[in-house]
Amino acid sequence: MKYKKRDINGRTVSEHRFLMEQHLGRSLHPDEQVHHINGNKLDNRIENLVVVAARDHGLYHHPPTLPVEKNCVVCGRLFRPHKTKRRRQQTCDWKCRNVLIAQRKRRLGEDQLADIFLRRKSGEPLSSLAREFGVSKTYVSWLYRHGPSRNKRMSDRLLAKA
Repeated sequence: MKYKKRDINGRTVSEHRFLMEQHLGRSLHPDEQVHHINGNKLDNRIENLVVVAARDHGLYHHPPTLPVEKNCVVCGRLFRPHKTKRRRQQTCDWKCRNVLIAQRKRRLGEDQLADIFLRRKSGEPLSSLAREFGVSKTYVSWLYRHGPSRNKRMSDRLLAKA
């Protein structure tokens, strides 16, 4: 369904915007939109029209499926993740992100690291190891590629288990 249009001084304008401008006695700002309260685009009675900010109008008609604001898992501060990162972003800034990464890596002991390495070497899938130890698949993959060569204590534990 389209909006009603009007010819005003040789140019075509949306009737609901024109009527709201006349009612307010001023032009609408570029970031203002006119919302039809009852949802009928052809019902242009003043009592059915309301001026709203463009952002609020968009959120009214297309509510986000993911939260617009989240709490940082490190510091607890409320933050707004970028609209394309709402599902995965957990921290408010890069400092908290680095703290979170350090906490995740610190959580595993040397025996657990060696266990992950040996089980991955024997062919166990990344996803099951990551789920069991509460780390990302990327970290399990990194550990398998860089583990014993970068970590002297883990190399010693692997030799002791062999």
